[in-house]
Amino acid sequence: MTSKGVMYEKSYSRELMRIALEDLEAAKVLFRAKVRRTENVFLLAQQALEKALNALLCSRGLPVPHLHEIGILIDRIPDDLNPPFGNEFNSLTEYATIRRYLEGRECPDQETINEALKSIEAAVVWCGERVKEN
Repeated sequence: MTSKGVMYEKSYSRELMRIALEDLEAAKVLFRAKVRRTENVFLLAQQALEKALNALLCSRGLPVPHLHEIGILIDRIPDDLNPPFGNEFNSLTEYATIRRYLEGRECPDQETINEALKSIEAAVVWCGERVKEN
C-alpha cells in the first residue's frame, strides 16, 4: 500500500461511490442479522467511508492513497469543501486493521451501532453529493 496515492481518471469516482454505497448497504444488512460479528459491521462501514472519501478525492483529480487511515483521507479533503465531520471517524480505521482479527473486545449495544451507522451513512452521502457535482 502506498500513502502517496494513485491518480485515477475522474470518471472512476462514480464507480468508487457505487462500491461505497454497496459496502454501506452490506453493513446495514449484517447489522440486522440474527448472528453476526459486530466487528464486521464496522469493517464494512469503514470500507464504505474509505471508498467514499477516495471517490471524493478522485473526483477532484487528487491522488487516491492506498491505505485504510480514515483520518488521513479526511485530512486530504480540500479545505473549500468543509466536510461536516472531523476526527470522529478515525477510530473506524481499527476495524480495517487490528480489530478485524479480534472478536468481542468491544460490544456496543444495538442503539450505539445504529447511531454509528447513521453517522457514517451521512458522511458517505455527503461525499456522494460532492462526487456528483464533478
